[in-house]
Amino acid sequence: MSKNYFQDKQGKDFLFATILFLTISLSPQTGFAQKSDYAILYDTVYRQGKITDLPIEGNTVIFFKSSAKSAPERLTVDDVKEFSFKERLFFRKQIVVGEKEAKVFLERLPVVNSKATLWKMNGPDHHFFVESDGELTPLKANGYKETLSNIFEKSELSSLIRTTQLNEFQLNYLFKTAENITKPRSFSKTIVLMPNVGFGMITYSFVLPEIFENVSLSGNSPVVGFNIETFVNFNRSISLNLSPSWSNFSSHTFESFITRNGRVESDVNIGFSTIQLPLLAKYYHDIKANKSRVFVELGYNFAFSSFRTANIFEAKISGNTVLTSQKSLELPKKHQGAVAGLGFEKYLNNHRVVVLGFRGTFLSEILESKITQTHLFAGYKF
Repeated sequence: MSKNYFQDKQGKDFLFATILFLTISLSPQTGFAQKSDYAILYDTVYRQGKITDLPIEGNTVIFFKSSAKSAPERLTVDDVKEFSFKERLFFRKQIVVGEKEAKVFLERLPVVNSKATLWKMNGPDHHFFVESDGELTPLKANGYKETLSNIFEKSELSSLIRTTQLNEFQLNYLFKTAENITKPRSFSKTIVLMPNVGFGMITYSFVLPEIFENVSLSGNSPVVGFNIETFVNFNRSISLNLSPSWSNFSSHTFESFITRNGRVESDVNIGFSTIQLPLLAKYYHDIKANKSRVFVELGYNFAFSSFRTANIFEAKISGNTVLTSQKSLELPKKHQGAVAGLGFEKYLNNHRVVVLGFRGTFLSEILESKITQTHLFAGYKF
């Protein structure tokens, strides 16, 4: 064989070996090839390996594997000063259980706060602790708000502390806010419910069949609904809302039209109720933090109507001939379109909120059927 053949073969072998090496080197590692867990034993000995699960036996025992083939080693809170499990950090801490002191593993939550550290004891019911100035204090259901107020000592946080519940998500938010807040601002719960009632005007327009003339009917309507709101930014000034409502409409109109075949007089009666399902984005601006604020909202609405009455009495007049008829109308039941509004909120002493607002809805359907609704409403947030 030629010298060039061996050179080409060696070159291909080298290229294949290089690609294989890079593939193995850069591919994600699993198991013990990637030892992210560790434990510090007897206060000084650092060991890397794998923690099999969260602490058990009242947060006093873990199982540690130093290699893939080794059996899990049982370690107690007396053996381990700290350990990492799936990038979560745990430390040995002294707490009071009942009337006795006990050593347990507490998880240090990663929220950063220069004033205090937040700890969690894992279990079916999580328990939380706050450490400030070297003192570890349990957050108890009947007194945690007072404990947090004494630690942070910021008047800007008083409203937030009153609405903070004893769970990891809301405590993390409080600690982050306490670290970053620079001026007073209004605080709302993460999820807010608001029943509301209102009264407004509905205009319904559509095209009459056969003569193809547009007819509009207007009337007053009660509006009853509720709003589900969740805040999406850190400052809780922007929210997403689902705001279903029910309205009721009834009206009639008399119209006269000139056609090629003479005059047509139409007496139209329409009555329907509508369920609206608007999806809204809402932006708030404080007038005075935790006292009053205004908002604007914009979204898209889906409406479903149920007709009680939809008929027309018609007289066609041509010379001395009058031809009368009465018939039912087949009208679209589904509409969709834009919705927009604005409003004002007044905070009460119990952190409940009274809301006054104005909303306009502009709905249409492909067959040129349109519903326009404007109404004032009052709501109560809790």
